[in-house]
Amino acid sequence: GMPESLKYLAVAESMLVPRAVSGASAAGLWQLMPATARGMGLRVDYIVDERLDLYRSTEAAVIMLKDLHDQFGDWHLALAAYNCGPGRVRRAIRAAGGHTYYPKVKRFLPGESQRYVAAYVAAAYAVNYAGDYGLTATVGLAEDHLASIQVFKTTNLRKLAKANKLSYRELRTLNPSFVRGYIPRSREGYRLRVPLNRKWDVKQYLWGGDNLVELPRNDD
Repeated sequence: GMPESLKYLAVAESMLVPRAVSGASAAGLWQLMPATARGMGLRVDYIVDERLDLYRSTEAAVIMLKDLHDQFGDWHLALAAYNCGPGRVRRAIRAAGGHTYYPKVKRFLPGESQRYVAAYVAAAYAVNYAGDYGLTATVGLAEDHLASIQVFKTTNLRKLAKANKLSYRELRTLNPSFVRGYIPRSREGYRLRVPLNRKWDVKQYLWGGDNLVELPRNDD
């Protein structure tokens, strides 16, 4: 139920670099601060930094943005609040005489937040009209060529890569949230992303069986 165009905010935030870190210690596609991420239920420490997990960080950002839009009823104000905090936006609204129409509130917002909202608009424009200016995209490994596996036990990524004829560098690139190069043990499990054509081999390696049968999933 969210506008699809919000995906361009990640372009403005990080240029879609999962490992991006700002001078203020915000990190990941959505540039979440450590305390903010932990408040959203993400793990952030020297072993796992889920701000760098494409799925977990996106889920957190979407929930935050939805909550901000519920508060202000305007997507531009929600984006400004994502940048400077809802308190600053409320003060700007009061200074604007109670208006919640972004053009009337904008001049009362911090300059950085005004530029932030403009950067989002520019990112959306640049991606959608890149061809008009002779710009082309560099295409990496498409998402439909990847698979996700839930891992529950401690797993060394270098050993996993070697045992399954995978590039360790590529495996780390696909899974940047595992800061120390291994997946810690977890009852809930962590998502491991691998090339689709190596999914079954990796599952056999993780589960330690030669005669495994994957049963159809019953979503009911």
